[in-house]
Amino acid sequence: MSCDLARLQADFARALNGDNKAVEHRLTSDRFSGGQRLQIYRNNYVISLSDVLAAGYPLLRAVIGEECFSALARHYVMHHPLTCADVSAYGAGLDSSIAALPHIEQAVPYAADLAHFEWQLDVVQQSYATAPRPDCQPLTRLAALSAAQQAQARLQLSPWVSLFSAPYALFDLRAAFHNDDFSALQLAEAQRGLIACDSDGQPWTRACSDSEYHLLHALSAATPLGAITAELLATLPALTQLDIVAGFTLPGTE
Repeated sequence: MSCDLARLQADFARALNGDNKAVEHRLTSDRFSGGQRLQIYRNNYVISLSDVLAAGYPLLRAVIGEECFSALARHYVMHHPLTCADVSAYGAGLDSSIAALPHIEQAVPYAADLAHFEWQLDVVQQSYATAPRPDCQPLTRLAALSAAQQAQARLQLSPWVSLFSAPYALFDLRAAFHNDDFSALQLAEAQRGLIACDSDGQPWTRACSDSEYHLLHALSAATPLGAITAELLATLPALTQLDIVAGFTLPGTE
């Protein structure tokens, strides 16, 4: 790529985000001036990326409303230029943009947490599609280990498992939307749990008890089974049924 072309592309990218000066004089004027042409391009650019954000944040869009979401999306797009043709990772940090807009935070105090929650759904999908499968032993071999070996074993969560905690019942909120039933929703209650993908790469969520969450946190930190309390380990059978544990590793045998 020539330096002139690279410079033109960089200038045009800046123009899409509001800085017309670098390229306006290079655009041919007929029915529309250079500035008007840039505005048309910019509008299409904002609309296209706003559609990407809407697809990634459907719950947030439903909660804050179409008009507010459109304004938020435009704000995000204008402050976060697209840096590559792949838009699969576009939308990261929308929760920070919400935190910088007090009127949204005041109207919907959980909006930033909800955006972070929905982004994690996207993250686990990307991990399922791109992360290498763990090189570990299957859980079925765990029973064949001696007691000493079992104490040293480290269970490994699948790469597409993410732990999430928030001061709002966002797991229940997602379920309420899916079931179209908000009658039992207690949104002001803190909730934590896991976000993962099924065998088809589709994300799912599950609220967890304190013991389950602490166990998952210990496993994600590669804590040996012998260093985990019996109270937490008592929740392990239910969690392994969720197909979120890839297997185990044993020091000295990897």
